[in-house]
Amino acid sequence: MLGLSPYDGFDLWDNKVAVNGKHKIYANFHHYHYDPEEQSENDLVFVPIKPSKKIRTEIYEDRQFLTHNMISGREGLVKKPNISPKARNRLREELKEIEKRIEYNSKMIEDSIFFLRPDLLNNLKNWSKESIKKAKLRILDSNFLWAKGIEMSIPLTKEYANKKIDQNETKRIIQEILDERERRILD
Repeated sequence: MLGLSPYDGFDLWDNKVAVNGKHKIYANFHHYHYDPEEQSENDLVFVPIKPSKKIRTEIYEDRQFLTHNMISGREGLVKKPNISPKARNRLREELKEIEKRIEYNSKMIEDSIFFLRPDLLNNLKNWSKESIKKAKLRILDSNFLWAKGIEMSIPLTKEYANKKIDQNETKRIIQEILDERERRILD
């Protein structure tokens, strides 16, 4: 997603935080479909999480953006037995709206990337002009220079915290994107 949250364009990559001398992106993968039957690898999106209070910066304190905790918190409340039907329905509607916006924006970003059409990003919902401008510049960067070092900053789950993403894996993914772009443009 070009290092930007599909929901609201929050720039995960530019807002990485230095922890013990290493950069870290505070985000997690989350399913944007909330019906467990629909959850698959294909509907994972990278959404922000707030760093712990100890290392939180002004960037995370002052900016309003959708976080992983906001989504999972709503999901948890929906499952509680002691919540009123009115509140449960309101939360479900909020989750549906989040899902719709993420799905729509993700499709716009994907099409823009694969068809090399930055103009499609003008249709993104609830993104700032600054975030759209950044995304356009990143799409046009055919060498993916904006993503340099990204594999060293993406957080892994606790059980893999000491491992790192292989730089060759990053190169492979970028090459897959470029190959798919070429295939779609030629079709």
